[in-house]
Amino acid sequence: MTSTTLHPDRYHKIRRLFDEYIELYSSRDDRLTTLFSEDFSGYTVGGSVLVKNRSEWINIIRQDFSEVQGRIHIEIKDVSIQELSNNAVVVTAFFHIHLPIPEHFFSQEVARHVLIFRLENRVWKIIHSGISVPYHLAKNGEIYPLEKLEERNRLLEAMVEERTRTINEREEFYRLLTAIVTEALRRRQKSEEENNPLGFVNFEAPHRCKDGSVIWGEVFSKAVRDEHGKIIGYHGITRENTKQKQMKDMVQQLAFYDTLTQLPNRRLLIDRLNQALLDSKRTGHHGALMFIDLDNFKPLNDNYGHFAGDILLIEAANRLESCVRETDSVARFGGDEFVVLLGELAVDYARSIAHAKTVAEKIRARLFDAYQLNVTHENRSGSLVEYRCSASIGIFVFQGHQSSAEDIMKCADKAMYQAKEEGRNTVRLYEKEGQAQ
Repeated sequence: MTSTTLHPDRYHKIRRLFDEYIELYSSRDDRLTTLFSEDFSGYTVGGSVLVKNRSEWINIIRQDFSEVQGRIHIEIKDVSIQELSNNAVVVTAFFHIHLPIPEHFFSQEVARHVLIFRLENRVWKIIHSGISVPYHLAKNGEIYPLEKLEERNRLLEAMVEERTRTINEREEFYRLLTAIVTEALRRRQKSEEENNPLGFVNFEAPHRCKDGSVIWGEVFSKAVRDEHGKIIGYHGITRENTKQKQMKDMVQQLAFYDTLTQLPNRRLLIDRLNQALLDSKRTGHHGALMFIDLDNFKPLNDNYGHFAGDILLIEAANRLESCVRETDSVARFGGDEFVVLLGELAVDYARSIAHAKTVAEKIRARLFDAYQLNVTHENRSGSLVEYRCSASIGIFVFQGHQSSAEDIMKCADKAMYQAKEEGRNTVRLYEKEGQAQ
């Protein structure tokens, strides 16, 4: 809403001056200082301090600009322009100030700004400024409460992150629970369709406690039927088996994953390779297996001990996983030997080779980057060791109907030894005679 009692021409003149003032202030333009009269006075810092000197006011303006150098957005809510005398006009404006930093508090407050313009030698100058802004958060001579706003924003972001994490954990929990229950119902339905009604069906399911912790239970469920034999509900009991579940998971981890790097071990990799062969036979797409052996790994163990070697192996495992897709597999076969399985490559053999070589070169370059190892010696503080360890990589590209898992591994292994014999830190491809071109 806008109110005025002065002539329209003067009103539009003053409004243009006010808009110019807002633009210069928002853009942090030093030309703003030319708008102030030599006979200036004004209140700042929330209206608690009266400044009677133009130079002092200009210093405050420049301090403001130096503290907040990015553009400020002024969201005008209301402007009132009124004539005080023939040569004096007052402008009162209400607005929100949006600082160029992430914050969710200050920008919600309403600021009030009063400017008095006076006609001096046919030029309108600002002779008084009074601003009322929620400066109660400002400290240490700040113009805006930047430090406090950033602190509050960090707290808010941490709170949002925590709530998001909790929501994600709950969603993941209920997705897991839904998959387990769905599978149990599917088993019962299949048995019903085969005219073999089940009695009790047992399965393991997670349960979330009031304190947010999760326990596991073994559920025994039995269908409740009407007089016609139709299932109308389920009745069940649950027995907690958290410790047994944890023990089972631990055995599973030890059986299928490398204890140092947490990568799949040889047994799990072979299972996945056999599955990749079945998928390849069904779809016609090629796959690829890479054998990767770290060059110059033994001297690291000899010079700095096995602890240093373990650190490098863990870092190498992380680098390998960063070079492949989530659908691919990285495994450790023991020592300094790793295996990468690429699935769902092209139907075309040449394109599949090109893809596999590209990934292998990416891996070779990544593994050759210097390792920064924080090595701790007995009875001494740790030291940072820079070490380079290249890799010899052998590739074999396969298709489901052409080779067995054992065959594929032998071929990739031969290619890796060829890479070592030809100077190391290189990639070699093994192709069998008669393999599709």
